[in-house]
Amino acid sequence: QKLLDKSGDTKAIEVYTELMQFLIDGSTNRASTSKYSPESGSKDDNSNTLLLKVFLVFQEMKTAGAEPDVACYNALLRACARAGDFVRAQDVLAQMQATDLSPNDNSWRELLRAAAKIGRSDLAESIWRQALVYGNRRRYTDDPETKWMPTLKSFAALVASYMREAVDSSKAAQMRLFRRAVSLYEAALYGDDDLGMNRLDVNELLDSQRTMLLILQATVALEALIVSDGTDERRELRSTAVSILKLESCQRVQTHRLSWTALEAYDTARKWQV
Repeated sequence: QKLLDKSGDTKAIEVYTELMQFLIDGSTNRASTSKYSPESGSKDDNSNTLLLKVFLVFQEMKTAGAEPDVACYNALLRACARAGDFVRAQDVLAQMQATDLSPNDNSWRELLRAAAKIGRSDLAESIWRQALVYGNRRRYTDDPETKWMPTLKSFAALVASYMREAVDSSKAAQMRLFRRAVSLYEAALYGDDDLGMNRLDVNELLDSQRTMLLILQATVALEALIVSDGTDERRELRSTAVSILKLESCQRVQTHRLSWTALEAYDTARKWQV
């Protein structure tokens, strides 16, 4: 039996969603796409505790008779992404769609982040393709919120999945992952249709210091893994790295705030400028 009337239902959803967001925003586990080293075990424990708390609030809301909306489900997805619980994130998306709610960009982005958190670029690419198909299917709907197109934050999450996976991979796998990150950047730059990169806002991408530094790390790391000295690919990679440094967004870099891997890539690219 429903415990709330329509107006009370709406108010309850807002209150419970705000509570879930408060729990997430209050967490000290801040994920960063500019660092692709794994988080410590204690942070993972905190994220799992956070996930449990958020789900308890969600269940309490449903028990009270309130019907979750998209924002509420997105809060759940965000908690799943923070904890790196990709399987549960998929379940949340399925629940959302089963109630005839349409996932928006935030929904897909949190799924991408969940895959990136556990270093599974294959899952991230699968979600990306799923989102593209979904967006194409809803291209002519009246709701712009559900017409998914690649965004900067989603692109950064996809690239982060390659970088995270590369941490514990073989050199051959690292080369494949770094090359994939660089090729996606080039696809976006030149308007190719690889994974829908021709729909990405290139200017927004180039203006994002954090994302461009992530691409820089992939570029420098790939160059270092290529054995043959003086090859065309190494020259092209060095040229790409230098061009990234010349971007206005990267002219404002505060080196003392960079992660060790980002700083190393930045310093290496600066030497190539000479």
